[in-house]
Amino acid sequence: MGKSFFVIDLIYSITTGEEWNGYRVKQGKILYIATEGHSGLGQRLEALKKSRGFPPNYPDEQWLVLAEKIDLYASADAQKIIDLLADHSFDLIVIDTLAMALGSGSENDNTTINAFLRNLSELRGLSDAHMMLIHHTGKDHERGARGHSSLQAAVDTEISLKSDDGLTCVSTTKQRDYQRADKLYFYLESVVLGVDADGDDVNSCVVRYTSKGDRPKKLSKAKQIVLDDLEKALERFGTIHKGNADIPPNTRVVDGFTWKDIVLSDTKLSPDAKDDSRRRTFSRIAKELLNEKLICTDGSDLTWLPEKTE
Repeated sequence: MGKSFFVIDLIYSITTGEEWNGYRVKQGKILYIATEGHSGLGQRLEALKKSRGFPPNYPDEQWLVLAEKIDLYASADAQKIIDLLADHSFDLIVIDTLAMALGSGSENDNTTINAFLRNLSELRGLSDAHMMLIHHTGKDHERGARGHSSLQAAVDTEISLKSDDGLTCVSTTKQRDYQRADKLYFYLESVVLGVDADGDDVNSCVVRYTSKGDRPKKLSKAKQIVLDDLEKALERFGTIHKGNADIPPNTRVVDGFTWKDIVLSDTKLSPDAKDDSRRRTFSRIAKELLNEKLICTDGSDLTWLPEKTE
């Protein structure tokens, strides 16, 4: 659903002071407590850097990441953060995720949530920072966040993310003191960061905002290469199909194996990768293009572009 990607994108604007989706932003320092997904967090930040860049002389202490399990149900781990606050001043403290920050406690237990909230209150009192919790909804999204009702009662602002067919709607479901913001929509765009030891692409994602009903238009570099090669295959080796139950009449089609051969010979796609790795890359991307309805195939492995008709 992209909760962490959304928050990271928002944090970027806070740390730089840049406008965010038309809203003025007060620049501030961030403490991001990553209780899970440590390995992926670095890649997400790298993708954000690659996509949006950071201002010159951007200070590292502007955005401090604490990547470890923190138990804020008990008091011992809260002391770790208290000690950290002795040397740093933060404007926003993000906890990702609430469930993982409860240690042995339960999000459905009133005693656990009250102890957790007391620790947060102590941290906020020491730093005067805003507190942001990344949390999950239950199976019934309309019923809101999981856990004991005392948690939602203590929240000033609740922002809900709901995804449908690759598009995520961001809505304010609780606002104690201010007018609720308009809904936002975004999708996740893949960013290629490099290649791994096997020559496969290393990817992460960044948030792209859009209007309701829109879908991703800009493809990743690798995906665009594979799609361009399909156009080459259709142009060089394609034939006009008279049409059947699966294929519209007068559609230019090409055998999928021909397309694959062109892709595997394309030096722009993972040039340093081994043959087996390149084949896996092609298969993965071809499946993604099909799922995104950017290409069409039938049972006999004929392939065509939906908009390419003659």
